[in-house]
Amino acid sequence: MEYMSRTLNKTNDYLWLHFKCRWGIDINLYDRAIKNHKDYLQKILALPDKKLSDNLKRAGIVDKVRVLYPQKPKNSDTDLPGDTDDRR
Repeated sequence: MEYMSRTLNKTNDYLWLHFKCRWGIDINLYDRAIKNHKDYLQKILALPDKKLSDNLKRAGIVDKVRVLYPQKPKNSDTDLPGDTDDRR
């Protein structure tokens, strides 16, 4: 685990340097995005009695996936979501 930690820290340094040299931005945008996603997930996990998917509808992605892969009846557990006979 220590090796991974050192490797990730070095990677973060290189990514920070990439954004600094290439774009003149003094932050690692990947690191910031990960932190923002983590903070958001912790926030919605702390909500009482909420269905998680109701809070994960960023840019309508859940609705788009549901259109592409409609729910099958409960008795077809072995099929993948959206798997229909006409696609085989």
